Amino acid sequence: MNYQTNMQKNLKYLLSLSGKNQHDFAMQYHLSDGTLSSYLNGKTTIQLDTLIRLQEDFHFSIDDFLTRDFSQANLAHANAQELTRYQGLYTMYYFDPSRHPGTFDQKDQLEYGILYIQSISVPFQPDINQVTGLFGFDLDGLRACWEHYRSRPDALLQAIPQEGIYRYQGQMHFLEGILNFQLNNQDKDFILYSVNQPRGQKAYIGGMGLCASISRGLQRVPCMQYMGSCRGLITASPGEIADHLRLGKEDIHLNLEVRRLLRRIDDYFNPYAEYQDLDTDEKEILIQHHLERIVLDTIETQVLPFEKATQQRDYQWYQWIKPFVEERE
Repeated sequence: MNYQTNMQKNLKYLLSLSGKNQHDFAMQYHLSDGTLSSYLNGKTTIQLDTLIRLQEDFHFSIDDFLTRDFSQANLAHANAQELTRYQGLYTMYYFDPSRHPGTFDQKDQLEYGILYIQSISVPFQPDINQVTGLFGFDLDGLRACWEHYRSRPDALLQAIPQEGIYRYQGQMHFLEGILNFQLNNQDKDFILYSVNQPRGQKAYIGGMGLCASISRGLQRVPCMQYMGSCRGLITASPGEIADHLRLGKEDIHLNLEVRRLLRRIDDYFNPYAEYQDLDTDEKEILIQHHLERIVLDTIETQVLPFEKATQQRDYQWYQWIKPFVEERE
């Protein structure tokens, strides 16, 4: 590790932060212009008394000054600063996995949560975005919790959850184009919640993301499904909310598929068709293959719902929740 290079870079960075020219900066820290120039060019090692004066003004550790590049740390800090637009209190919406673990489309079986994002700043370090969540509310419980904490969300950090309500804590991380929440429930469960990062600088108002719980939903939190968030209380009916959250199913037109199979069977046994060289066993194998495909496709689409993520789905949720969003103070 090149300590001299780090000191040289970090002194230049502190000079730029100060907003002073070299002469005024040297005067402030009792240096001659020549000595400061020698420090900045890396020709001379910075003396300890100078480091201590700099430390008092810029609040860094001398160990960091020797071993880290402050300009890169500040870049990370600037990126994290962008995340401050996500700070605030959010209501959360998802299906209750304890009541219907397989379908995720029952409109009367929604469950609710509340999430608080708080940014903690550390000098020359990326901001830490602390996240606290309570999950397991019914609709009345969500409304009461929102009214209680909306004007003083910091109190949520000390909240003791009632029976049946689960408290999670963790952090929000900024990945490339994605906001990733990692939440822990006293090591009993672990949640991953990921949403697309919207462009721009405006305050985040909520989004639609994929949530996965290691407990498979046993702690009354999302198992593997969509979860929506809103910087406000959504007053629409649970059924309308569920329409946005339910997993999609790829449409399969069974009648059309059966007609296609029947036409294919006719072709197989038509003496003038291209399949006339096949024997009966070969034709039966082909028919079996097509029939199996129809059955498997039907099972997959009707019993095993899945959906390909789209920007349109996120945008529809984003536009829909706008009337429910509370303006930031």
